[in-house]
Amino acid sequence: ISDEHLDITSITGQTAITSLADTDKFLVSDASDSGNLKYVENQYLGGGTLVQVGKNTLSSSSGSIIVDNCFTSTYTTYMIVMRGICNDADGNSLRGRFRTGGGSGSSISSTHYRYACRYFDDDGSVASNTGVSQAQFQISNDSLAGARYLGYSGVFYIHQPHSTSFETRLHGQASFVSTSLSDLQSTQNAIHLELTTSVTGIELFYTGGNVESNSQIVVYGVNVT
Repeated sequence: ISDEHLDITSITGQTAITSLADTDKFLVSDASDSGNLKYVENQYLGGGTLVQVGKNTLSSSSGSIIVDNCFTSTYTTYMIVMRGICNDADGNSLRGRFRTGGGSGSSISSTHYRYACRYFDDDGSVASNTGVSQAQFQISNDSLAGARYLGYSGVFYIHQPHSTSFETRLHGQASFVSTSLSDLQSTQNAIHLELTTSVTGIELFYTGGNVESNSQIVVYGVNVT
């Protein structure tokens, strides 16, 4: 077969797919075998280490920002990028819950969260908040409202969330601006869910007011194979 005998509709006339199975095949010319045509399976192709699996950018203010059905059995570790998660009222802390149930998820609100968070501000002061047997986790203290400060931004990792054999661990680093003297805060956060429930999503919300528009969460699967 040669390209001059391959009609363009041989490709464009076929059904498009949006995800690849390991055994899906690609046609290649094997340079080590006189250019003979062979196929290679998707599982043997190299690729990026991060694969986007979920995203939510709020188009209007909302009581919370949620990404559902982003944690599956495909990956054991995920990276969560939080960008400019802003509150519309001063002095509220950013909280969160894990979710279960896939595309029709619901938040896990039982008292099984542990968290340990440390804040270091641009004046050299240190603060922290911790919790045991809580119905939610906390990752900031009194935040300053206003999108011009870009809100709460950071990168977190979550391990084995979908598995029912392990409890879920979330940890990461972030920054926000606090109400007190408008100080820039650097954060170190660790969260643990003392349940073996299959976690499939995440929800973030403030203790008061709404999460403003343009707040964003993007979730990536970490390809470690």
